Amino acid sequence: MTCCAGWIGWLIWVFNKLLTKKETDPSMLQEVIKSPIVLSSGVLLIIITIIIVPLAWRHRPFRESLKKSIFLIYRDISLLFFGHRKIYKNVETINNKLETFLMTSFAARFFRFDKLKRENKNLYIFFSYFPGSVLHDVANYQKSRLIAPFNKEEANFIMKTWFQASSHLDWKNVHVNSSADVEKRDGVGISVNEINPLLKENLVIIGSSKFNRLTEFMLNRGKWIKYYFKALNDKSICYDSLVCLAYNIGTNNIEKFNPTFNQQVGDQNIDYALITRMPNPLAPENYVFIFGGCRYAGHLAVENYFFHPDVLEALSKVSSQKEILEIVLKVDYKWGNPIPQLEEIEVVSPTDLSLPSPLIIA
Repeated sequence: MTCCAGWIGWLIWVFNKLLTKKETDPSMLQEVIKSPIVLSSGVLLIIITIIIVPLAWRHRPFRESLKKSIFLIYRDISLLFFGHRKIYKNVETINNKLETFLMTSFAARFFRFDKLKRENKNLYIFFSYFPGSVLHDVANYQKSRLIAPFNKEEANFIMKTWFQASSHLDWKNVHVNSSADVEKRDGVGISVNEINPLLKENLVIIGSSKFNRLTEFMLNRGKWIKYYFKALNDKSICYDSLVCLAYNIGTNNIEKFNPTFNQQVGDQNIDYALITRMPNPLAPENYVFIFGGCRYAGHLAVENYFFHPDVLEALSKVSSQKEILEIVLKVDYKWGNPIPQLEEIEVVSPTDLSLPSPLIIA
């Protein structure tokens, strides 16, 4: 039976070679099938199967041998037809690990992780605090923070950023906080506590000024900054208002990038997003990184664009050229409920850097 298994394996190998050959003459396959060896072997195999196997099945040694032969046949067929898939999966695993390593290396240059590690500094990742989740009060927030989840727009970005930071820094130096941690409540309302020592650290701020007061606080104090979020209704404070992106051209002269609001499923829309890297206005030796979109699509676009391998590689190259980076993204998408369908992400500014644009979202 082992010989039969070997013969079947050889026959399958021949057919596999013929069928996978790019320029196979159909007559070659016919000649192999009609050859005396193949035909006589096939007839012999049929006779053995019909006559001998039922008679020999009564003997236990034969049964064990047949089971072993069936296993060998199964193994040979699996290796011939599916072995390449195992190799492919192994290669794919190696490629994924290599790609992850390269992405963390590229991200490290943008975030200046080497400098933070060398100086043993902390990195604080601040996500937006939605007032609808619990009472918007710092004390109440601290009591319930264990059950207060990240908002859906920012959760993936938070975890990816934490992973990148923890891959280079001591994980004890990487902190995830809510914007409520640096807020204060007084007779006027809720605002950022300017004397909170965390504000002078290296900060990654996620979310637009619509939900994250820390975003507006830092952008307003960055004297190097030209792009910022502005309330569409021209309120002095953006928090809890619909926002757009604004470009400060000069004194009392701004250009607005307004998102569209067609809210029927499938409707075409435009959103804008902002990626900013700048020295911390309260401690210039440290850095502030801001990632936010005007609407939900903008938040998704920031994640899809920034963590794209080609984008991270490009950013790692330009990071050493410019201390301050302001990247404005235009997002084409279709309205969806609950998740918008991104189609294309285009870099509006800067135009002097070689950044991938447009980025098509499959």
